[in-house]
Amino acid sequence: MAPVTGAVLAHLPALAAGDLLLDVGCGTGEPGLSAARRDPGVRLLGVDTAAAMVEVARYKAQQEQLAAATFEVMAAGELTLADGSVGAVVSRFALLAFPAAAQDGAREVARVLAPGGPYSIATWDRLSLNTLFDATLQTLREHATPAPRPISAGSTTSQRRGGCARPAWPPWTRSPSPGPSSSRTWPACGRRTPSAALRAACPAQASPRQAAVRS
Repeated sequence: MAPVTGAVLAHLPALAAGDLLLDVGCGTGEPGLSAARRDPGVRLLGVDTAAAMVEVARYKAQQEQLAAATFEVMAAGELTLADGSVGAVVSRFALLAFPAAAQDGAREVARVLAPGGPYSIATWDRLSLNTLFDATLQTLREHATPAPRPISAGSTTSQRRGGCARPAWPPWTRSPSPGPSSSRTWPACGRRTPSAALRAACPAQASPRQAAVRS
């Protein structure tokens, strides 16, 4: 994950001391902790729904004596933060963990991010561009034989090809500057403007091939 963290930070401008950086879906603390090391004095708030991971992140911050770093159990789609109260936002693959709630999370990020505040979010591009997963799924579709499953009255089935459920990856804007080619990641980054806040942060408002907007 280190190359992805590096790509996220590379797209994030230097932050001033006292700025509040929000790490959405921080897990055990990254990429927020790396940003706090890079820009001393930044106030870091990492949020995640996994309490055990949040505890690990708190332990790391304590061990490194990063007093301005705090971590809370909080859902991305229900941020208990005031409008425009966050100076910058980072996230590493968090939106992939809850694709059904990705739009709610994006709207909340747009709400709490201050006008003009930068953001850098890493997520995967189209599945066909991830050669490892695409080749694996193609092979399974061609050769795997699904086990018969009884279908009860009134039940529905998802769209399947060759017995393999087609994954529903959330659409996202693609940055002109890709991350490491080995991981096929594309950090979506830019700056929020009042007139385009929702479009910049919410993938459903943009074409899957549209580049991330920078101001």
